[in-house]
Amino acid sequence: MKNKKRTLVVLSLVLLTTLIGTGGLILNVMSTKSTDINADGVVDMKDVALAAAAFGSFSGHARWNREADINEDGRVSLKDICHIILDFGLVI
Repeated sequence: MKNKKRTLVVLSLVLLTTLIGTGGLILNVMSTKSTDINADGVVDMKDVALAAAAFGSFSGHARWNREADINEDGRVSLKDICHIILDFGLVI
């Protein structure tokens, strides 16, 4: 069952990247930073929600959440959210 969920998420990301015109290259930057933003031991909707709340922010912005900047490029973007989604369900 776990593999089916991961496959669904990956397929969803492929469709999403196709729709926004990135040709599937949205995750071309790898990161060693944890996708468990709230550090509760599991990557779940709480982490997605924290990243979504910071979406579009950058260092110094009112909504900035450094932990949500997974690829550490100085802003919270769809790339960061996709990293979290790919790890969804991961127990850390």
